Amino acid sequence: MFNTLRRFSKLLTAVALSLSLCSLWIWQNLAHATAKTANAAPAAESLTAPLPAPLPAQSGGFLAPQRSSVLVKLQEETRKVDLSAIAQRWLDPSPDTTPAQLSARASSGADFFQPGSARDTHLTHDKVLWLRFELQDLDRRSHWFLELGSALTDDVQLHWRDPQGQWQVQKAGDAIARARWPVQSRLPTFVLPNMDGQSVEYFLRIVHQRAPVSVQLTVWRDTALMAAQQSQMLLLGVFFGLMLLVLLVSMVMATLMRDRAFVAYSGYLITVGGFMFTNMGLSAQYLWPHSPLLADRMVFVLASLTAATGPWLVRIILKPVVRLRILDSMIALMVGLMLLIALIEAFSPTVFSYVILNYATMLTLVLIYGLVAAAWQRGDTATRWVAIGFVPVVLGALPLLMRNMGLIANSNLTQYSMLVGSALEMPILLYALLSRSSKRRDSIMRATGLPTQDALTRLPNLRQLLSQLHGAISRASRYRHHYGLMLVELSNEAWFAKEHGREMADRALILLAARLQQLAREIDTVSRIDQTHFALLSEGPCSPRMMAQLATRIAASGLKPNEVLPIGAVLKLKITCALMPHAQAQEMGDDGHAQLGWLIAQADAIPADSRKTVHTLGF
Repeated sequence: MFNTLRRFSKLLTAVALSLSLCSLWIWQNLAHATAKTANAAPAAESLTAPLPAPLPAQSGGFLAPQRSSVLVKLQEETRKVDLSAIAQRWLDPSPDTTPAQLSARASSGADFFQPGSARDTHLTHDKVLWLRFELQDLDRRSHWFLELGSALTDDVQLHWRDPQGQWQVQKAGDAIARARWPVQSRLPTFVLPNMDGQSVEYFLRIVHQRAPVSVQLTVWRDTALMAAQQSQMLLLGVFFGLMLLVLLVSMVMATLMRDRAFVAYSGYLITVGGFMFTNMGLSAQYLWPHSPLLADRMVFVLASLTAATGPWLVRIILKPVVRLRILDSMIALMVGLMLLIALIEAFSPTVFSYVILNYATMLTLVLIYGLVAAAWQRGDTATRWVAIGFVPVVLGALPLLMRNMGLIANSNLTQYSMLVGSALEMPILLYALLSRSSKRRDSIMRATGLPTQDALTRLPNLRQLLSQLHGAISRASRYRHHYGLMLVELSNEAWFAKEHGREMADRALILLAARLQQLAREIDTVSRIDQTHFALLSEGPCSPRMMAQLATRIAASGLKPNEVLPIGAVLKLKITCALMPHAQAQEMGDDGHAQLGWLIAQADAIPADSRKTVHTLGF
């Protein structure tokens, strides 16, 4: 049962790694396809989101173009426009400024807006970031949407004037329940009014506490937005489907093996999966669309739990390899700190807790690789696979942390690097755990089998052979047929030990055991009975020709070179075989112990200088 599950788990690991690589390939091709769609002919259908009523052709109610903002014309061939570097911006120290006041200031010449860049980051704690841009729709048949490329923004408001000169507003962000957004998607998305060929000036108000803000602002045609969202959801579905599959295998292995490493890995997958699901904006969209509080706080709680389970998992995997009390103390301290931060983020988040969260997460990555570096020196294979597995996660987490610290701007790299890193990490860590578990189980099975198996070759021992031999004697007497008994001695075992060491002699014995098992039939019993002697019981009915052919093949197999042996060395064998029951053996007794003792005595009586490899008795 376990061997079948282990083979299935290894197969699943290979499939998971293949799916990870395929997801990267799909991502690249879908990105190319989306860019290609942006230049293709317009599609026939549009999104079904509610749209504002079309505006009349006259421009009397519109904000008169002051040309203080850059005018962007949406043409028939346009599919999307990146406004990140086009929109002008101003960081307002007052939270009470209205778009009407901004418009009046611009009309009077007191304009605070400045050109910006997609690489700009803004610290908006207790401040408001305003963006201004002007759009003109020259394709009256299409509908347009404005998307902000950050799923975790606190409060986003889009303001513009309607034909009657009244200010209109659409609201999104974590401060508002997802069910009340203009478009219920994972990213803040606004429905732009039908402009009917007129230009409209927009003011986008962004409030975001604690974290720096960098703007990814895109105007989408409805068909292009639908294609982009479908490609994103496809890739996210592949990732989370892969994670659920790996989690299921890990939980099954934890139940069957009772291994803490699989329990820790399951907990790690749950926290990482929860963090990624929330960080992508999917939790607020599907799990708690009516709770702004959970949408605002859960991502930081899960980030803290993920940073806590990472070093805990690595320590459990590496504890048999590295035993350093100082590392255990550092890990316990770090896990306790991250759990405390999770509580603070859940009930009373502050700027200080946010800063500590990011720097503590950075320290956990350093601590993990400190553990791996300490274990790498021991040469453990599973340890090195753990190190390889955490490489893509560390590389994927760095852009996210750098964005949170305001060192780089928000981009597709910061949004999806952790996702790609986790997709590569999961199958590698699963393979490392399966390899570790396999070695552990082999050790347990070896210890369990000591009463009936040889510790070195794992062949049946003398006790097990005698039990089988007693049964063969009874069946031979009942059905009146012969069985074969063969004694195989590795005559140059002492030479291996003297010239090349005990380890090489043990390798020679293991190699001989493997070759005997390959040549024996399934019903035959191969056993190691002492340091240099092996016995082969060939169940009846057995003929002299069969025994002679088997002994010849065994002798020839010993002369085959093998890469585990020193160059030029072979297995020198001395084979004594008898067709049983033998008359002389029966005189000593009809039990298995007596007959085996007789065969050993006959083999010892053969002169040491005899050049024959195979000696036969009774035929």
